[in-house]
Amino acid sequence: QHAIELLFAAEESLRRAEPSTNIAKLRLGKTAISHLVDTSQAQADLEQAVAVINRLEKFDPTDQSAPRLSIEDFGTAKFTVPGVPLGFGFRDALAPLIRKDFDRTAATIERIASPSVRGVCRLEAAKQLLDSLSPLESKREIAGSGQ
Repeated sequence: QHAIELLFAAEESLRRAEPSTNIAKLRLGKTAISHLVDTSQAQADLEQAVAVINRLEKFDPTDQSAPRLSIEDFGTAKFTVPGVPLGFGFRDALAPLIRKDFDRTAATIERIASPSVRGVCRLEAAKQLLDSLSPLESKREIAGSGQ
């Protein structure tokens, strides 16, 4: 119950924030956590992350690092906040969703506006899907797509 309350509070904060790389990373991090509670909420979180990313001028889909938050984000001082050991990129956001609902996750990836970001995310999704299969299933999946 406490985890759900914290995720709800995080969503309330994110909803009020202006689009930025940090907000996109926080939304991806929230996606990576939300799947533990509710897969459909995690899918909605991924969709929100994509909506933020589409409003940015540039975004690096390979960057898994924590957002570069500073105390000024929370007040007036300017200090860097230590990184949190959680994935804040597409790899951690996609991994559980690809296995649970490939079609919806793939459809969300297709809504990414930037062709290069969308391409990287497609590759990450393919890697996550193949990693989730046994070696024999992976060979069948690859062989079946080449026909």
